[in-house]
Amino acid sequence: MKVLWITNRPIAAAERKFNVKAISGTWMEPTLLGLEKTDGIEISVATVAPVNTVERFEEDNITYYLVPQDSKRIYGYEEPAHIKQWEQVMDEAKPDIIMQWGTEYAHGLCALKIAKEKGIPSVTEMQGVMESIEYYYLSNMTKSQIKKAYSLRNFIKHDGLYDEQKFFGKKAEIEKQMLNYSENIIIENDWATAHCRYINPDAKLFVHHLNIDEVFFKKNWSLDTCEKHSIFTCASAYPLKGLHILLEALAIVKRSVPDVKLYAPGFQDPFSKTDFKSKFKQQGYEKYLMYLITKLGIRDNVVFTGRLTQQQMAERMEQSHVMVVPSAIENHSSTLREAMAVGVPSIASYVGGIPETIEHGKNGYLFRHEEYIQLADFILRIFNDDEKAKSFSQNGKDYIRPYLDINKSTEQLVEIYKEIAGGR
Repeated sequence: MKVLWITNRPIAAAERKFNVKAISGTWMEPTLLGLEKTDGIEISVATVAPVNTVERFEEDNITYYLVPQDSKRIYGYEEPAHIKQWEQVMDEAKPDIIMQWGTEYAHGLCALKIAKEKGIPSVTEMQGVMESIEYYYLSNMTKSQIKKAYSLRNFIKHDGLYDEQKFFGKKAEIEKQMLNYSENIIIENDWATAHCRYINPDAKLFVHHLNIDEVFFKKNWSLDTCEKHSIFTCASAYPLKGLHILLEALAIVKRSVPDVKLYAPGFQDPFSKTDFKSKFKQQGYEKYLMYLITKLGIRDNVVFTGRLTQQQMAERMEQSHVMVVPSAIENHSSTLREAMAVGVPSIASYVGGIPETIEHGKNGYLFRHEEYIQLADFILRIFNDDEKAKSFSQNGKDYIRPYLDINKSTEQLVEIYKEIAGGR
């Protein structure tokens, strides 16, 4: 069976070709590895990249197609040149089935429309739900706070927080089209099920759990060796991920634990951007975080790590005393599951599919996204209760262990492909 993946970014060999460091969609690589080793499966991967014409290359029995990316923020999925390029990919790959990873990018819509015209069955793997991301994007920020989160760059480029929220609204409209073109959808939890049924009641839904990179299972958190009173969090570059909520909680924790330290990945330390060029490039949300950190008196308690590789993420998790995922919305939060694989005690907001991963009080704590006072209390409970921290660690690892079984996950995915593709 020939399977063509459409991904939102270069992955595996294509990622190495451009020397880029992924911060999202990292679950695709272990899944790809499992399929590559499966008899009877011929896998191809197509995505947009900084190339001038459609490029093809092979590595490790996988064929990669690189399609020229669009200079516009939203890919011109109806432009004749783009349609012709994706038709070329389809004609060369000759897939029996197409798997679209996520609904975030419009080049996937272009590919799905062509697939439907050619009678090629497809399935879409749900990652984020754009409609929900639009709705929760501002993450409880007030008008006054949003006003403070406005930079010179935002004024010139029209990419302030309200602008970005509207941008995700446009993506949500594209998502609706994608889920209607792809009549088969892969979901992981009840929350995603509800949203997919709302958008396309007639779609056939399949359950498949995404893999976790084995690098996280190779780490083994220990209370004896972690950096006491340290917190790690998820990517922090935009308000949806809730870093501003965590900062409010951090200030409360600092009253009892003055040496508390928060490590935040995603972008470089905004306080280090002192020259005009760097300041001009600075996003408004960074500006607001600087204001909030200064106001709360926690400058010495926050470390911005910049982008981290999977290996670096795993190492930082292993070194941390607690993991916090304070997002306003999440579908499945791969970062949370990776942290549980490492064993670091975890706290997450009660949103999206997260309550189907954390059982409150057993393998972690859940809190309402905006309740930073409650979040601070939960952090202190883990800091002050070694037995609770150890219990969360072990129970989290026990829950997540099945995600290491790449063979079983691959078998499930292949069965989904076979059912959709039929006798092709």
